[in-house]
Amino acid sequence: MYLYFYQIEELLSIIDGNQLIVGTDFGIEFVTNDDIFVLRKFGIDFRRLLDNSAKSVFNAFNFGMLADSLKVAEELNFSFDQLKDFIKNGKYIPVPNRDKFINESLSNQPFKEMLNYPEYDLIRMEIIDGSRDKKSPQQIASNIGHKTGIWNLEDIIYYYQQIAWDEAWVKEVKKRNDGRECYVYRWASKTGCCEFCIRLYLTDGVGSQPIIFKLSELEKNGSNELRSLSEWKPTLFPTHKYCSFHLFEYTNGYLWNKETQSFSIPDPEYKRQIALKRKLIRVIINGKEHYL
Repeated sequence: MYLYFYQIEELLSIIDGNQLIVGTDFGIEFVTNDDIFVLRKFGIDFRRLLDNSAKSVFNAFNFGMLADSLKVAEELNFSFDQLKDFIKNGKYIPVPNRDKFINESLSNQPFKEMLNYPEYDLIRMEIIDGSRDKKSPQQIASNIGHKTGIWNLEDIIYYYQQIAWDEAWVKEVKKRNDGRECYVYRWASKTGCCEFCIRLYLTDGVGSQPIIFKLSELEKNGSNELRSLSEWKPTLFPTHKYCSFHLFEYTNGYLWNKETQSFSIPDPEYKRQIALKRKLIRVIINGKEHYL
């Protein structure tokens, strides 16, 4: 099945409506490398179609959900109409483990920068409850402002939400890898990133290949919260309050593709090394023994 633009738009619109069930405001890290490969197989380059405007159906969450649906469609040989019915019925929607992890993280955060406010408890619960209800930092900050008279908290709320998002993402990655060493990178989809993040996470400036880290290495680096700028390290959590770099898992065996800004080029050397490590298989061809 190859999807035309109008079909992609129709499916994404259905998923967009279903977001009332699962929430919105998911970042580009929701789309995995595996999702990207599946989407390309069906003629979809999500990075070129991606629209970060809040109400657009062309956002990363929708593309991630579409990729999951296409995997099922391929396995069951769905027609387009069958695929559309499958999505309409919401059967692609995953168990919201990430929501659970995000709520746990927010509930455990001390919100240090707000400890001196007399309304600390109210502010804390507004952030936790608002995030659970999928409210944006702007909406939560507005609610807090009207109740307490304290405004301009939007950036710090975004920062705390991003910490919770990253913690939830890390838990999912660890669970999926079942104790094996994981590799990750940070990447930003837009220009205008700060010089510190560019230096910490990219090999050669904006648009260049991201640096690949061991997950355990970033965990050891902790947070930059109490460090001076010269002491900043690459971390699992937002490097600073306005950080636009998102976490992605790196899949072994793929090289950086400058055109698509993703690790999507199969590495022939990696495949050769894997082939050398595997045990040879004994086969008989025309009565002769061979090991392949």
